[in-house]
Amino acid sequence: MFKLFKKKEPNPISNEWSNLTINQRMSVLNLIFSISIGDNGLEDSNKRVSILNTYIGLLGVRSDQCMAYFTSEGYTKMVSDLIPLSQKQKEFLIIAAYEMITRNGKAKDTELIMTGNIFEQIGIDAERFMATIEKAVALTNYFSKV
Repeated sequence: MFKLFKKKEPNPISNEWSNLTINQRMSVLNLIFSISIGDNGLEDSNKRVSILNTYIGLLGVRSDQCMAYFTSEGYTKMVSDLIPLSQKQKEFLIIAAYEMITRNGKAKDTELIMTGNIFEQIGIDAERFMATIEKAVALTNYFSKV
């Protein structure tokens, strides 16, 4: 009848991040936030904030703590926090980054190059970066037709 006590299903994406340290989780969010600003500044802020809030929930972090961590530790620490992530976690991160890049339309070459450079620093070469994006786009296109 009512499903008041229905067991809450775990989110598979949230589970993917479960073994990360709090610093790694904050660095994941900081990377996504940095990419969300991109070359458009704070345009499309409602959609950007909505996506960021989703990742805040999935990662179990607070945005103010993430910003304070980035301010005190910097870009280099963010990159070093992300290097130990598994290949699968890095692929999820690529897809999250691509989602932020395309939130306001087609990705620009400069956005892809800048984001690809960040991923090279954490161990994902340009070929793998683009292959992951192409798979995600193909999957999205497939399911949009269903």
